[in-house]
Amino acid sequence: MEVTELKDDYFNSIGYDDTNKQLHVRFQSGRYVIYYEVRKSEYLGLISNNQTKKFFQEEIEPAFPHDVVNE
Repeated sequence: MEVTELKDDYFNSIGYDDTNKQLHVRFQSGRYVIYYEVRKSEYLGLISNNQTKKFFQEEIEPAFPHDVVNE
């Protein structure tokens, strides 16, 4: 799994499992969520965006099924 460390006020790290098309998001709060059926282009768009939080909240969070692993 490819993981990108993001040290900002919202994200800790974002990982992408290309085989299973899963986006793994670890928030600064400690919350860990897995999003399913995410295309690699969305992952790349997320990590390369200057407004990562806004992109995530508008393009990823409402669009893909997910499971909370850790609150």
